[in-house]
Amino acid sequence: MDKKQIKNEIEHISELLYQQNIGEAYAELAVVIPRLEAVLATYEEDVKAEFADVLRSALDAMEQQDLTLLGDILQYEIIERLDDER
Repeated sequence: MDKKQIKNEIEHISELLYQQNIGEAYAELAVVIPRLEAVLATYEEDVKAEFADVLRSALDAMEQQDLTLLGDILQYEIIERLDDER
């Protein structure tokens, strides 16, 4: 799975969250997380630690049921970090 496809999937999930389509967003998120983990496994430890912090923030947003924040974290934190890592 390439990074571009994962980014596209995350963008789609973010849009679903903004539209309050929780069930479909969470179902797609459950599919993309293992793919994201596979990509992250190839990164340096310091980058993995940064992603771990962002993913904890995403989990907090999920627990608080803050779909907008979760969408923002996916869109502006995870995708941007994936773009930064070449």
